[in-house]
Amino acid sequence: MSNKIALTDIPSPKSQRWGIQNLKKGWKCEDPKLHAHDYDEYVVMWKGRFIIRNDGVDTLYAAGDVIRFPAHQLHCGIEALEDTEYFWSRAD
Repeated sequence: MSNKIALTDIPSPKSQRWGIQNLKKGWKCEDPKLHAHDYDEYVVMWKGRFIIRNDGVDTLYAAGDVIRFPAHQLHCGIEALEDTEYFWSRAD
């Protein structure tokens, strides 16, 4: 009997202080809406390659990258170049 579980089997708390996002290759944000938070947000890329617009600059991130979005900094996801999975967390 295996004790292994998939990351996607772990529910995030009701307060949404963290989560796991899965995007299929080819996902695109048709109408990018920049947003910001009152807290820092961190993203750890587990799998894939993903373009994120951060403070007006589009940057390609890949598995192994750790990203910090400071409080009040505008950001949004743009396009998944591969099947992508990442963990995000609020820092408040």
